[in-house]
Amino acid sequence: LCQVSTTVFCAAFWGGLPITERHEHSFRIGWYEELGEPPGLDAAIFTGVYDLRFVNDSPNWLLMESYVDLQRQRLSVALYGTPTGRSVTMSHEILERTPAPTQPVYVDDPQAPRGSVRQSDTARGGIRVNVYRTIRQGDAVLANNTFYTEFKPWPNIFVRGPR
Repeated sequence: LCQVSTTVFCAAFWGGLPITERHEHSFRIGWYEELGEPPGLDAAIFTGVYDLRFVNDSPNWLLMESYVDLQRQRLSVALYGTPTGRSVTMSHEILERTPAPTQPVYVDDPQAPRGSVRQSDTARGGIRVNVYRTIRQGDAVLANNTFYTEFKPWPNIFVRGPR
């Protein structure tokens, strides 16, 4: 679900639509950056707690169309509507990098084979980043937005069977 919300967020972001609710993930998810996007263009959702909301402030309806490329395992979302004449630019700033934890975390799994140890997660550092969006219409600046994101560091995690 978060892949869908992240993809919709990016469509609304680049469409110059006002984003009224967006929440980052607690931890950095690398595949959201595989196509060259900076960290911080994600949108987490969690039923009843986090949501993604944007406003269609254009004069007419929007059509949201999604495309799934199973071969490349990619989801795309396009928003179609009456042209607004807006242009959107983006930049980002890394505010701080936090090193990955050096202490591994072990999770006991009574269902795993006796004495086995398997790494399930690889350590990643944390990061604080601002993504800046400027929306223009002709020479006029309609909005300057800052999307703040803080990803916590994540340890190496190992799953082990009974000893």
